[in-house]
Amino acid sequence: MPHRSGSALTEALARRIVRGLYTLTGGSPGGWRMTQIIAQRLILRDEDVTDAAIKMAVAKGWIENRDGHSIRLTDEGRRLA
Repeated sequence: MPHRSGSALTEALARRIVRGLYTLTGGSPGGWRMTQIIAQRLILRDEDVTDAAIKMAVAKGWIENRDGHSIRLTDEGRRLA
């Protein structure tokens, strides 16, 4: 089995979060969701890893983060999902 780097794993989780957010919002523009709800729905247990994935998704332009507690998809995030 090939070894995946930490950043590859973080990106994989970021993509999973984007897909989960798309599902929860029905892909609607502007649909803010609490990060805690996303983490519960996707069964994400490690807060630090989840935070790193969210930061990566923001940096890649897939999601927007409001006040550190809510996220929503960008147009790019909806296309990715």
